[in-house]
Amino acid sequence: MPDLKNAAEAISKYLKVQTYPLAIKFYPDRLNLPQDIRRPTVFGVKMAFCQINTIARKWGWSFAVTPEDINCVAALMSFGWGDLETKLSREEELISFRINAGYIRGREAAKKKI
Repeated sequence: MPDLKNAAEAISKYLKVQTYPLAIKFYPDRLNLPQDIRRPTVFGVKMAFCQINTIARKWGWSFAVTPEDINCVAALMSFGWGDLETKLSREEELISFRINAGYIRGREAAKKKI
């Protein structure tokens, strides 16, 4: 852990970033989630993953996130969470979502981003 703290201090000192550095750790199951880490449910709502990241960066909080905490379809699909409602593959559904949401203009560009 000291190495991570030193790295965070160096990033802040030399890059002059306005928020805390952010790292993500994946746990194989919910049983191993640390008990002392906040859940987005402390706010009483489901949130977009980018909102959770922003709070973590701005306030320096750690979060444990499960599919039940997220209301963003793109984030759920990117992590492989949630059920598909169409007969498309997960990749095709994600490509269609990104194009329809206006994140990416064309199919070929969307395929490169997966």
